[in-house]
Amino acid sequence: MNSLFLHTRKISHCKASKLKARCSFHHGKIRTMIGLQQRSFCLLALSFLFSLCFSFLCADAIFWQTAQAMSLDELDNLSSRFEVQQSILLPYNLRNKKNIKEILYGNSQMGYYVSQNWSVSAGTLTLLFTPPTYHYPIFIKAVSRQGTTTQLMTYNAKSPVPAIFKRITFQLSKGPLSEPFYLINGALPRRILHDPSFSSLDPELFRKNHHRFTFIVVINRFGEIVWLHVPIIGDALFSSYLSAKKVGDGFYGMMFGKHSGYFEIVRHNGIVERRFSSKDAQTPFVMHHDFETIASKKLYAVGNEVKNMHTYTKSSKDKNTTFVTDTIIGIDLLNQSSRKLLGFDKYFHPGITPYTTGDAPDDKKFVLWGQPKADVDFLHINAVDYVPKKGVLVSFRNISKVGMIDNSFDKLLWTLGSEKEDTYYISSKAHQFHHQHTPIMLSDNSLLLFDNAITTKESRVVKYQLNRKKGRAHMTWEFKPTPQLFSKDRSSVYVLSNNNYGIYFVNPRKKNQKVSSIPNKDIYIEVNPRNNQEVGRMEITFPVASPGYRMLPLETMSNDHPYQGAPIKQSWHNTQQTPKAQ
Repeated sequence: MNSLFLHTRKISHCKASKLKARCSFHHGKIRTMIGLQQRSFCLLALSFLFSLCFSFLCADAIFWQTAQAMSLDELDNLSSRFEVQQSILLPYNLRNKKNIKEILYGNSQMGYYVSQNWSVSAGTLTLLFTPPTYHYPIFIKAVSRQGTTTQLMTYNAKSPVPAIFKRITFQLSKGPLSEPFYLINGALPRRILHDPSFSSLDPELFRKNHHRFTFIVVINRFGEIVWLHVPIIGDALFSSYLSAKKVGDGFYGMMFGKHSGYFEIVRHNGIVERRFSSKDAQTPFVMHHDFETIASKKLYAVGNEVKNMHTYTKSSKDKNTTFVTDTIIGIDLLNQSSRKLLGFDKYFHPGITPYTTGDAPDDKKFVLWGQPKADVDFLHINAVDYVPKKGVLVSFRNISKVGMIDNSFDKLLWTLGSEKEDTYYISSKAHQFHHQHTPIMLSDNSLLLFDNAITTKESRVVKYQLNRKKGRAHMTWEFKPTPQLFSKDRSSVYVLSNNNYGIYFVNPRKKNQKVSSIPNKDIYIEVNPRNNQEVGRMEITFPVASPGYRMLPLETMSNDHPYQGAPIKQSWHNTQQTPKAQ
């Protein structure tokens, strides 16, 4: 399995050997620089270094924590450290489980959640939960069968997030955000694992994926990291981009595309339920950009095929030119089998369909392990989204179209785009989209998407009304931030529970900038579409090339559901137990 990854590295050193190695290095360096002619000065310098080391070791514990390295074993077990267990002696009237209707935990800042993971034995409640915040106390309450709420405990949680992960910053300039949680991609420099103080402004660090390792993160509405998961196979970390989604209550799916060819489903308690490697399949294939899990055992991923351009264009200049076209692959996660379900040659190909890659002419595209790279990326599917009773919505980035395929993955039902041949034709050039992401069906005849707008370089979110009878689509709403931003690729929009829109600009630049001013910063904006006003804004900064792809709203991290009952009063007093932070 190690061959799946771009880089592998074992990271396990004891602190004592590290300190000894560093001291030996510095001591040798001093001797080399000074020589034997100034022994007294050398001894004085060594004495100073010794005192400096001593003062460092005696420094505040928080400072020492920031200097700690991390092993792969520690990273591998990280996501399991967020779930906590509490044992609480119940009041006499609640010591029989039959008298308890619900166990709740939460606070006014994050709301309350109905626990699905509790038991009562010998009058003691045992509760498992994942804290939704570490900045505010969490109140644990019991609701009796009669509807009476009793506060059982005030819990002050201590964050298990290692210091190095706090190098990713979530700066809330307007908010808090509406949804309680958000799922995003994270990345850190690989070097930071054994050199926690490492930082660099080298542009190379913010351009090349191989300098980083990637993972998924859940933050709350205040920008706290409240859960994260670092996928590791053997001694290997991932470097490539990833696509992540919630695939069930407390279950997260993530796919590492192209060279990695890896998918896994992990529970909120850190247990990896299923894995799949497309490189190790009976017939290896490349997965990329997105996936869908309509059933728990079935995975539908974007794959690709390499074709000869001349076959479709009949142009002599294309005889030696190859291109990548995308497919939909069906995968059975139980028996690890896979097969091609749908290709798009009969609908789109370079001979009849205009395309724009946005890539440099010499930017070759990975096709399959051991095979030559292709010259052109033709379709570049970047989203597959199941729409119940309608089909699967697909975004074809490089031909600037959105399409709906049927639930059986047999055929394309309709398309939306800027060609007259499209089922829904957008005739106004000002209303047409280019290199879009995350299309969403709002209703049978209304669609929302993120328009990267590579022609105008003014990225926006747009809403279309679809008229099947006339074969037309009309833009009915748009949003552009102030100042205007341009995200060349990636980015997303989602509908929130309050009907606001959450818009994620990845690696944005101002309109007239050739490159991003800060290539490791993303911007998230929450907009009220009824008045086009921003109600929330967050800047997300990474110490390495931005891994941003989407920012998905979550109502819960685990299988515990938001409490929908009567308003809860929270008290900072009259609690039976107030444990120390763990």
